[in-house]
Amino acid sequence: MKGFIDSSLEGVHGETKGEKRESNTTFETADLVDEFQWCSASADQEERPPNPLENASPLSRLLFLWTPALFRPKGENGIHEQDLPQIVANKDGSEANLKHFQDLWNEEKSRASHALANRKANEGGGTAWSSKKNFSPSLKNALSSDWVRNSKRVQPFLFLSSASKLLQALSLGLLLQSFEDDDDGNGQYYFWAGLLVLSSLLLVLSHHQVFHENSQIGMRLRASVISALYDKSLLLKSGIIDGSCNTDVLSLAANDAERYILAANYGMYKFWSPITAIGALSIGCFVVGWPFAVGFFVLVFMLVPAQLFLIKCFCSKRSGVAALTDGRIGLVSQFVEEAKVWKMMDFTSLFLDQMTSIRSCEINRILHINRYRAMNEALFFVATVVTAIVVFLVQVCSGHKLSTLSVFTTLSLVNVLFLETKYMTWGVMGMGDAAVSSRRIQKFLSVENLSSEFDPIPRDDKAHSISLSHVTAHWQGSQNTSEDNEKASCSPSVVALDDVTLDIGAGLNIVIGGCGSGKSALLHLLAKELPTSSGAYRRKDGASIAYFPQQPWLFAGTVYENILFGLPYDEVRYREVIQTSCLASDLEYMEEGDETPVGERGLNLSGGQRARVALARTLYRDADIILLDDPLAAVDSKVANDIYKSIKNVAKNKCVVLVTHQLRHITDELCILMNEGRVLCVGSLSTVSDASGGKIAADVAGGGSSSKGTDTEESPVQPVVSTSDPTKVSTVSKPALNDSTKVSNKNTFKNYCGAAGGIGPGLLLVFLFTASQTSMIATIRMAGWWATVDDQTDSKVVSTVVTITLAVILFSVARALYYYRCVITASKVLHDRMSRSVVLAAASFFDTNTTGNILNRFSADTGSNDDVLPNTLYEVIMIMFMTIGVLVATALVLPVSLVTVPALALGVYRLRDAFIAASRQLKGLEMHARSPILSALNESLCGIMTIRANDASELFHRRFFDAHDAHTRAYFASMSVVRWFGFYMDLIMWAYITVISVSAALIHDQDWATFSPQDIGISLVLSVQLGSIFGYGVRQSAEAENLFLSVQRVLDYCGLSSEAPLSTAEDNGIASDWPTVGAIEVKDLSVRYREGKPLSLKALTFQVDGGTRVGVVGRTGSGKSTLLNSIVRLLEAESGQITIDGIDIATLGLSRLRNSISVISQTPVLHGGISLRRNLDPSQTHKDDEIREALLCSSMLDVVDALPSGLDTVVNDEGATSCFSAGERQLLTLSRSLLEKKKILVLDEATANIDNYTETKIQQVVSELQGCTGCTILSIAHRLDTIIDHDKVLVLGNGSMLEFGSPHQLIEEKGAFFDMVQETGNGEALAARAKRSSDKLEFNRARAHRLLTVK
Repeated sequence: MKGFIDSSLEGVHGETKGEKRESNTTFETADLVDEFQWCSASADQEERPPNPLENASPLSRLLFLWTPALFRPKGENGIHEQDLPQIVANKDGSEANLKHFQDLWNEEKSRASHALANRKANEGGGTAWSSKKNFSPSLKNALSSDWVRNSKRVQPFLFLSSASKLLQALSLGLLLQSFEDDDDGNGQYYFWAGLLVLSSLLLVLSHHQVFHENSQIGMRLRASVISALYDKSLLLKSGIIDGSCNTDVLSLAANDAERYILAANYGMYKFWSPITAIGALSIGCFVVGWPFAVGFFVLVFMLVPAQLFLIKCFCSKRSGVAALTDGRIGLVSQFVEEAKVWKMMDFTSLFLDQMTSIRSCEINRILHINRYRAMNEALFFVATVVTAIVVFLVQVCSGHKLSTLSVFTTLSLVNVLFLETKYMTWGVMGMGDAAVSSRRIQKFLSVENLSSEFDPIPRDDKAHSISLSHVTAHWQGSQNTSEDNEKASCSPSVVALDDVTLDIGAGLNIVIGGCGSGKSALLHLLAKELPTSSGAYRRKDGASIAYFPQQPWLFAGTVYENILFGLPYDEVRYREVIQTSCLASDLEYMEEGDETPVGERGLNLSGGQRARVALARTLYRDADIILLDDPLAAVDSKVANDIYKSIKNVAKNKCVVLVTHQLRHITDELCILMNEGRVLCVGSLSTVSDASGGKIAADVAGGGSSSKGTDTEESPVQPVVSTSDPTKVSTVSKPALNDSTKVSNKNTFKNYCGAAGGIGPGLLLVFLFTASQTSMIATIRMAGWWATVDDQTDSKVVSTVVTITLAVILFSVARALYYYRCVITASKVLHDRMSRSVVLAAASFFDTNTTGNILNRFSADTGSNDDVLPNTLYEVIMIMFMTIGVLVATALVLPVSLVTVPALALGVYRLRDAFIAASRQLKGLEMHARSPILSALNESLCGIMTIRANDASELFHRRFFDAHDAHTRAYFASMSVVRWFGFYMDLIMWAYITVISVSAALIHDQDWATFSPQDIGISLVLSVQLGSIFGYGVRQSAEAENLFLSVQRVLDYCGLSSEAPLSTAEDNGIASDWPTVGAIEVKDLSVRYREGKPLSLKALTFQVDGGTRVGVVGRTGSGKSTLLNSIVRLLEAESGQITIDGIDIATLGLSRLRNSISVISQTPVLHGGISLRRNLDPSQTHKDDEIREALLCSSMLDVVDALPSGLDTVVNDEGATSCFSAGERQLLTLSRSLLEKKKILVLDEATANIDNYTETKIQQVVSELQGCTGCTILSIAHRLDTIIDHDKVLVLGNGSMLEFGSPHQLIEEKGAFFDMVQETGNGEALAARAKRSSDKLEFNRARAHRLLTVK
């Protein structure tokens, strides 16, 4: 065995280091890698070693000889992902399991349908129908039936395992009887000792085969469920997905799917444990007599029902915890998605309060549930001794005399019953959890799918591509799949389109209209993403569709992959769309060209670059019908003009529907005017201008200028992934072990204990565990002594035994209750620290960590700390104390056993050492492979409209299958190594039992020592008990170490680099109404995004007087957004300073600073889970009349009043995207700023999603606000005509100030700003407006000064 162990250690202990990828992709941090690249099954599947289990011989399977191949790495640096073997595709592959799941579910639905039809037929014929058959499909029943079928090959091993346990107990009793009879040394004890050894060996062989097979079944169940969840998520209606569905799917995949593992492992014991129990009863009655049946009755009909009751209570409360967990994860997801915006708006405290509140409710539920679990664990521990003592009391009171044989046979059989009862309760618990999860998953699977059916238009119809006849459509409210979530969200049915009749043919069709008029809704309908409530939708037969969304979405791949979007590469077409979308210069700028990773959600690119990549993707599809939702909004005027010309060229032989606010480009194209969800007019631009009642005319008169001096924003993560410091460039690696999975046992455990309460609670737990174990052993010793007492009915003897037994019960209950309180407290403390650390983390943290990685900490890792780790650690501690007690007791009775301890201890040490090294690396790979699954789910849900409308579902299915198969590979290896370790640990303990049994027989036969059968009985019973739990305990100790990876991963996020404090002492030294003037001075300001990055602002200096309106313009990467981030201190100054009213903002707390500045960002966000009123008034200091006045000023009062609950409408988890258009959400954020009336207002591309007419109204409102409050306005320009009448314009270029002055002055100087004005194509009109504004400048300044003086 030593040679075998040595061979298993090779290559395991090397430090794990990532290998360099063969591709040359580089970027700043490994967390921004496309997570699918390293785990792609197709990348190196052929190079992977074959699965060793597939071709393993029966003997190799039985002895787990095939397993070491899983953890023998190819290199010298530990186990890498590419070292993992291939999966068995037709059994373990995600695609195969999805197909199997779909077949099962379809069969179940068909069965239920036929049963219902038969019932109706019988009722119609007058036949009485008394069957209680369920006529509704049940996912639980479908999965259960399949599980039973797949478990057939496990049944022989289960039978052998049960028979071996009973034979072991019987042979032990007969061995002791042979010692006691001692009939002239006929050698029967050798036979019974051999039978004891044989039965123990058979138990080891069968036990681990059972669990390995069951684990594979559970793995496949989980794979099929998660794959089905992903598949279903791609079929849901978009309105539902925009609700709380994202959170539900992530929670179902991260938590509920895991429940099937426990159910598969222990579910069969629901049936086999009773069979084993009946066998134990028969043997007990044969050996002990009828008193054993009384003990059996106590155990089976009192203790087991009590356990089942506790488990039932536990399971019934789990769904409530799951709903709270869903809400908590949804809140975290909401914050992480738009962390910077929430920080600028000073919503961090609100998020922290909500997280703390939800977590407190969740922990209270968990603590309540774990009281049932603690009582159950206590019952597990005392069941053996209580049952045995009951048998002994009945035997004595009934006039029978206790004997060594009856005492130790009873103890052995009760120990068998104890283990079987534990397995059965785990099976009941696992099946109960799986049943709850199945109901939740079935509810999600039962949500209505999006229908893609339509009536075709004949292909030879050249005039019509899409035809709508009296179509009405509604936005769908969110359908929450959490069973306990009854909270109302947005209106379940909001009119999106009303009685629309429209024929769209080939050519360019322009959709125009005001904010919330239904433009995007119309494109959703045309793409079949918005279901019709009534009317007819017809589309040309066989016509393909390409869709560009209003908010461009990219997946975490390269620019090249995002453009192709699953289509084959066509060089000519590819080059054409690169030129058409004006991407050529950007790709030249990027070091990796089109192989540049775009990052999660395109974070590595600017807003304009994301839009152009998405446009290139749309055009590359070469579809018959092209739907473009405002692609010109995210690019500057020159690029917009070029793109528009290209779109017109494309539309010569295709049907193109374009939504835009930029009317200046329109010449003779067909225009469709939308208003309040209706088609108001179809015709030329002049025709729809007349029909608009002057609104469109105002746009045209103003030049229709949607001109921009810049892209929408420069990327916070620079669009070029190179850096001036080559040491900062990290090459993507396939990690052997992520840094976050390298556990420092000492520090991790120390921090965990500290979170649990520290030294005091720790010492109390040590006392309780010691006391309970000591009293347990004392009870067994007392029972053996009782058998030797002459007067066994003596009240002192009986009372002593009963008293010690009661002590066991008392200490067991106390230790379980107190232990679970401590560990759940630790999990709460760690989660709260992590929540605070993440919410207060520096902005760069969210640039360099994917949403999947962050959510994994709050879902899987926190779930492990809440549920799995406490149970595992409890078992480890309990078995550790049992082991110490058993070894001490055995050594006192049979000292010869100590001879074998050093050799066996060495084997245990080497096996555990090898196992820890291998399992930790494999567990690390498994954890790392879990994040891409969550990322794939979240990513696809966010981009579902783009995926479906562009017919790319197959691509994302394949990406998901690859990601999930990578996790399956890691899980299979990790699980198999656990089973290998358990098998050989139990084999070592079998050797120990063999030595004890044979040596006892030999000593007795040779008379080498004199001992009583009672002493030998105690030694053998305790040794057998140790043999049944020691291997499990050591394996659980290793598993606990692996589970502490989750603790470490949470701890990693507890110490993140934080922003500056929310409050400082300086806050108390300034006036409560600061700032009163709003004067801003920037002096020698230099800022960089992260260390090693080039400066984004370079010695910037300018001054803004209070009450001044300043427009900020510049090209991509000029530093506009960096300036905004510096003012709200998302970025800290490397040098220089910013002062507001003479106060250096670096000395203030972030909350005080941000709460003094109103920011309207380009991304309109609303806080999900709270009312619209709370969103508009977070501090809850304003009356309804004030809120309604702010809504009236922002033209949103009618929209809000139209909601069934008005201001009390609860915003859904995704920020009410299914209730409000992007423009309406922006108007709501404006309402919030109007309500606050702060002295500084920053507009960051705030009108990017608003039409010109509405924007003009907004500018009027902002001007009125400034007139009333004298606030300072900084406006990062979206359209030059929105800032042309500002007091000042700041022109930035490459992080420096190019120009600063009045618009008229800068135009006269004919510098950089003059060039931007000329590029709009409307330069003369803008120059005239700038001149008029300059003439009024002195008047406006005087007015502002008077207002401030009066105040």
